Amino acid sequence: MNKLFAILENDLSELQKAADILNYSHNKCIGVDLMSGLDQDTLESFEALTSRFARLSDMLIQKILRTIDIIELETSGTVRDRIDRA
Repeated sequence: MNKLFAILENDLSELQKAADILNYSHNKCIGVDLMSGLDQDTLESFEALTSRFARLSDMLIQKILRTIDIIELETSGTVRDRIDRA
């Protein structure tokens, strides 16, 4: 059981790092005027934002929630099952 808590602690640390990187991208994109058109650099910033959001969501659902289910002795089930229990 201690090993599972260590895995969860490590995963939460990685999740925090991913959240910090996502926040950086969000701050970079937040002030963009979408009505004035987007240049290639701005499009690249938005691509990074969406990719980082997807990565963070995947980490949360596939790693964190799955580990919590294992700790709580729940059957893993589907992604929807994990989200419902969360």
